[in-house]
Amino acid sequence: MEGAFSTPFFHTAMVILEITSDKKDTVLVSTDQGSFRINKDVCASKRLRSGMELEEEQWLRIVAESDKKEAFLKGLQYVSRKKCSVRELCELLARKGFCEEAIESAASKLAQYGYVDDREYARSYMASSAGKGRLRTSFELSRKGISPELIEEFSKSPEKELGECLATAERFLKGSAPQDAKAKQRLYRHLCYRGFDRETISQVLAALKGEGTEEI
Repeated sequence: MEGAFSTPFFHTAMVILEITSDKKDTVLVSTDQGSFRINKDVCASKRLRSGMELEEEQWLRIVAESDKKEAFLKGLQYVSRKKCSVRELCELLARKGFCEEAIESAASKLAQYGYVDDREYARSYMASSAGKGRLRTSFELSRKGISPELIEEFSKSPEKELGECLATAERFLKGSAPQDAKAKQRLYRHLCYRGFDRETISQVLAALKGEGTEEI
């Protein structure tokens, strides 16, 4: 577990016995009441050293600051590899064991610096969603925590949706129109899977047959 540091509750001062290198960004602080992983920068800023005595309140503040710093670094590492929504980032940090306060702090800072941006995420997702219908894109964005307002803002126009549905159908058919009811149903199921709605699919089927409209 990378966050949620184990914190002692003590009534007497805790004494630091030794501080040793641990991972890339942390040190191991050995005390008379256990050993704890603390961010290196926090350790340096608090001037932790062997023989130092800490009251419970002091230690809790140090742990909280360290946890926030580590959550930020872990989040930064994640968003530098792939685009994600704020919800996806928070879920990752939660799985890594960070507490809610540290997660909120990390997400807020990363959003402030522009590393996570739900508006940009929704725009980018929709720009690369050719061949997916409105039902599917809305569902997928909703799962990632994108608000209904942003989903609506970046949704495809009915004309674009119809054009993409037709192109998807033509690729599936490989240039030939559906010849019978079974072929028509296979195409219908494929377009439903891609997230196009019934009305759009009906218009596409009609277009493929050279008709105006058609009900399935």
